[in-house]
Amino acid sequence: MWPFRPGFTAGSYAMSHVVQTALNGLRIGLCFDNGIAAFGECVAPPTAEAHDVRAAYRELETMLAELPNRPVGELEGLVSSLAAGDGIWCGIAFGLETALLDARARTQGVALHALLGERRAEVVPDYLSVSAATAAGVAERIVDKGGNRSVIQLKVGVSGIQLDGELIQAARSALRHDQTLLVDANGGWGFTTAVAMIEKFAGSRLVWEEPCRTFEQNCALIAQTGAPVMLDQCVANPVHAEAAIRTGAAHSITIKPAFLGGLLLARDIVASAERAAMAVRIDGPWCGRVATAAIAHLAVTVEPAKLLSGCDLSEPLNPEALASAAGAGDLVRTRSGHIGPPSGDGLGLVPVIPTTRIQIG
Repeated sequence: MWPFRPGFTAGSYAMSHVVQTALNGLRIGLCFDNGIAAFGECVAPPTAEAHDVRAAYRELETMLAELPNRPVGELEGLVSSLAAGDGIWCGIAFGLETALLDARARTQGVALHALLGERRAEVVPDYLSVSAATAAGVAERIVDKGGNRSVIQLKVGVSGIQLDGELIQAARSALRHDQTLLVDANGGWGFTTAVAMIEKFAGSRLVWEEPCRTFEQNCALIAQTGAPVMLDQCVANPVHAEAAIRTGAAHSITIKPAFLGGLLLARDIVASAERAAMAVRIDGPWCGRVATAAIAHLAVTVEPAKLLSGCDLSEPLNPEALASAAGAGDLVRTRSGHIGPPSGDGLGLVPVIPTTRIQIG
């Protein structure tokens, strides 16, 4: 177990519900009696307090200390029990399951995505996320980094409705005619505010991502305005996600394996969404390259016509800090703004393993 805390290139990343300055990540290495070494990454929720994350990681260390020389089934059982929890423990279950799938795929000599379903695309669209405090900053980032992206996400709900309006207008003005704008309030708007913003900026290229905090509020918003709404945090567990798909009201749903408890649970929700003809985005909180690669393996198994976007979830992080935790292999990136998982067996990458054990703290 190796904790790491990469910071953000811009110093911080602001959302309506939290401002992140660094991650509280944990890399895990598992060694099996067939000689395979496999890796995963535990991903903490952005809102989790650092001391709570460290406490959970210490508890995990105690759990794993009991497993050497035990059957793999016991580790699989631990993953299932942790995935039934919430918050930090779902992110831990995701990391452990990733390592198990990495080991299984390496043993079979296949890429990890082969364990999740048929590969339907070599690469997938990578959206650009924009978090800026001024209209000029929004326009600058879209022009500088968004030219080859089909989807731009704009963070709002941080500094009041007047500034939100300025940011949306700046983003819309900077878009090409063929780009989609996700206006992401992260549940930070009240119902009345959300209605007012939708009525002011209604347009075919805008999708309203999680305008209100609860599933019920967002469904009411859809019913009143008819606007295309993407659900995100309000459906961050499997039960709520499946319920949202059954209602069929939303334009699309965000699927985050690190919040759901693992890639296999996320795969099942993708299948439900595809059967319901609902568009999906395969995503997660910002994370290191191991978790980013794992989530990209799921993204390439989604029917392309129903995949709004994937994401390079390490993009805003300090590259030097990530390099010390990455090792051989990385995402495939194209000039057209698409990404794909690393090539090779399993995850397709091997993280750097520190030469000395790091204290979790």
